[in-house]
Parts: sequence; C-alpha cells; structure tokens
Amino acid sequence: MKKLLAVVLATLFANGALLAKDSGAEGWQISAGLHMSKFKVESESENNTPISLAIAKEIMKTKSGDLLLEASLMTPEKYELSYYGIVDIEIKTKMVFFGSLYYQFNTSVPSLKPYAGLGLGLAFLEAKGGFCVTGYCESDSTSDTSLAYQLAIGANYFFNKNVAAGLGYAIRDYGSIEDVNVDSSGLFLSATYKF
Repeated sequence: MKKLLAVVLATLFANGALLAKDSGAEGWQISAGLHMSKFKVESESENNTPISLAIAKEIMKTKSGDLLLEASLMTPEKYELSYYGIVDIEIKTKMVFFGSLYYQFNTSVPSLKPYAGLGLGLAFLEAKGGFCVTGYCESDSTSDTSLAYQLAIGANYFFNKNVAAGLGYAIRDYGSIEDVNVDSSGLFLSATYKF
C-alpha cells in the first residue's frame, strides 16, 4: 500500500510539472533542494544530506508578496548506532511527503524574495535493530507512517524571471516510531525554475 502511495505521489509530481509547462500557466514553479540536516532520534543526531523535489503554484498575489501552495517529496534520512558491535540500531525515513504554504515577500530589491512557510505531511518511517551475544544473533524491524510537519524560512535570488537559487533553514518533525521521536533541522540550498 505504501509503495503504491509513493508511486501515485511521484506520478502526481511529474504530471503537475508537465501540466505547468504544457498549459503555459503562469505562477507554477519546480525546485530541487539539497539539505544539510541533523537527523535527530531522541537526543542523538547524525548529519544527513537528503534531496527534495517540489512543485508549487502561486495561489494569491498581494502588494507585499505571493502565497504559494507546494507539494514536495524528500529522500531518506537515517540514524545508525552501534554499541561495540553487540547492538545495532537504524532508524530512517523511507520517504517524506509535505503539502506546504509559503509566503514569498516582495522587497526593494526585486530579484530577492525572502519567504516563510509551514507544511503538513506524512513520514514513512522504518526502525531496524539487532544484537549478537556469544554467537547468538537476533534482529527485528518495523515500519510506520506518521504525521509530519515542517517550518521553513529562507530567501530566493532570481537571476532572471525564471531561474532562482535559494538558501533556507527548515525544522521538520517526522513523528515517532516505537515511541522514539524523530526530527531533523538544518540549512538547505535550492534551485528553482518558474514557468
């Protein structure tokens, strides 16, 4: 079921990008991001570099800025822990989907667009663990789907009316698996193409 949902979401993302391009509709944009995040499991953390893909539609224009509705997918993040080769634990996001609202502010420098946003979504989590003692080994794994949210701030710099590069900071909470809280935060770089 979860694989089917992942395929459906990826198909919707690809079709949305084609629709935006083929319809000539203004206000659509696609972006890719590279995140430098600390993936946290309870109080422990590990550095990760997940990638995100997003499609957004401008849904409202005001004098002070634009409101955007965005759908995004993120690649996995993981945390691995080993205690002297006896106990091994791995907790990861298999995939994360967010639906987000962003407000992109107009500034006195037209090519610079700061933004702030929040999103809700689903995190597909997996936990694996195992131990070995005097030749006897045992392992187990579990998967779960959890409600996720993110908060993000940043700025895009438009080199022309279509192409932008951005820098931002995001905090994401992926919920929990096996009563263990999972979240991440960190900087991200993005490249955006606006139709």
